[in-house]
Amino acid sequence: MKEPYVLDRGAGPRWTVHPPVDPYGDGYVHTAVMELREDGLTASTVAELDGVP
Repeated sequence: MKEPYVLDRGAGPRWTVHPPVDPYGDGYVHTAVMELREDGLTASTVAELDGVP
């Protein structure tokens, strides 16, 4: 995945998953920024994904 994945229904909430990165360079743990937006509010977090090839 090289570009963000965006799930958007127009007037409703918008969920964005940014491309995963390998912060340790070991190939086992990746992180990805997740965002949820609606009505001018944004919630974001960094998800840790284990075992992603």
